[in-house]
Amino acid sequence: VVSTQSTGQLVAALEYVKANPVKFQVDALEDACGVGVTVTPEQIREAVLEKIEKNLGLIKTQRYRFNSGPLMGMIRKELKWADGKLVKTEIDSQIASILGTKTAEDSKPVQKSKAKES
Repeated sequence: VVSTQSTGQLVAALEYVKANPVKFQVDALEDACGVGVTVTPEQIREAVLEKIEKNLGLIKTQRYRFNSGPLMGMIRKELKWADGKLVKTEIDSQIASILGTKTAEDSKPVQKSKAKES
């Protein structure tokens, strides 16, 4: 029996079993699904900080309209077994500490520019 800490680990375990249905080794299964791997809040904080620093100009320009999805994807790729909810919370927290509270301008709907007809 394998104990998992995240849905990602369970998915990885199931993928391993599907790929090796007849014969598999428990050690290889545990390696494939991150058993025993612990991602600390400090590791998450550092990874988020690194990605935010690389995107700081864009974050300051777009403010709360900045799409943090790609950051989330990069961090999840780097810290495969990190809890996604903790990563998202840390991203939101760091962005809020940079930008401060939302302004009225941040809450306005985005106006789409119409393409000129030729």
